Amino acid sequence: ALIFDSGKIVDATAEEGIYTFDSSTSPSLFAGQFGEMFKEMWERFKFGGAVAKEQAIFFVNVKEILDNKFGSSSPMPYHDPVYRNIYIRYHGLYSFKIADPFLFVGNIAGNVSGEYTKEMLMNQANAEFVNAFDVALSSCAKEGITFSSLPGEQLRLARHMNEALDEEWKQRRGMEVVSVAIEKITPDDESRSRIEQFDTAAMYGNSEYAAG
Repeated sequence: ALIFDSGKIVDATAEEGIYTFDSSTSPSLFAGQFGEMFKEMWERFKFGGAVAKEQAIFFVNVKEILDNKFGSSSPMPYHDPVYRNIYIRYHGLYSFKIADPFLFVGNIAGNVSGEYTKEMLMNQANAEFVNAFDVALSSCAKEGITFSSLPGEQLRLARHMNEALDEEWKQRRGMEVVSVAIEKITPDDESRSRIEQFDTAAMYGNSEYAAG
């Protein structure tokens, strides 16, 4: 909960239980799970984000936000370490969380009256996620991850996604990716044909397989 008074963030709390706001005392926001972050961000973000001469409370969901679908609308290039340049389609789910409530409210939700819902955020966020995912795939290719192994690289993909989205999400909005799960990944028809030819040639290049 972020408490606004006359256009300023004057207090905040991230602890369970009863909370009492007292404008005559110093802020209590340095306690709770976001204590260290509040100390760092207090001076920078205590101004702005609400209409002047109005008191308001913004409740921010800081839990992991699950079940966000993503996918490629057309085949995307992937430089596979085994099959070289191929094109793949993919779709899956990702989760994220609001890691910095000050940034999120100050830069996104602070000028909204009433509720600011997930639906109001996701059109833009999903487009940015897919663009960054292509960058993350490129990083995986450089690290020698074959396209067929990508579904098992959730932690690696999440790390690369946070690197790719650092400026758009973490620095501007206080958001970060928690997990990325690829449900299905398939090569396009031309790439599939090349992969089958490659596998066949590799099989017959093995003396035991050739003898069989």
